[in-house]
Amino acid sequence: MRSRVDDGDSNAEIARRLGIDLTTVAHHLALLTLPPELDEAFRSGRCTSPRTLYELAKLQKTRPEHVKAIVGREGEITRSAVSSIKKASRSCRVLRKTAASRRRTSLVDQANALCSRFESLLERMTQAGAPVTPDGLAAVRRRLAELALACTSEGGRSDPINASGRGSA
Repeated sequence: MRSRVDDGDSNAEIARRLGIDLTTVAHHLALLTLPPELDEAFRSGRCTSPRTLYELAKLQKTRPEHVKAIVGREGEITRSAVSSIKKASRSCRVLRKTAASRRRTSLVDQANALCSRFESLLERMTQAGAPVTPDGLAAVRRRLAELALACTSEGGRSDPINASGRGSA
């Protein structure tokens, strides 16, 4: 394969001529440029799967500490070990996407979510036996009235803290 690449053949052309899948060509060609620790694992027989080595080489770019841990273990390096790194990587991506989508939530959606939380707190506060004093409940009502007033003045764009009389000097 190397000589065909050196002669200028594309991976697709090599795959067609040899009658093998294009990904198989890519996996085998990756063996020619393995990082030293993966090359050692290949030469020692601890990992003989071109696909596994190809995937480890790709993961080395983004998860070098995980690859180093797998290569540093005793015994055979298996595809399942690589899969565990890939699964962990996917889990991290899902968590990052979830956090990003929360950041993109509109301000109105955030305010509505807070109102729902507040509503459930009010239900708990007004139940018999709740550890809330009448004065505490009255203070919450006043604060809520101040916020409602702040939302109605100036098209809902006023500063609720200053509207409550607790603003800066």
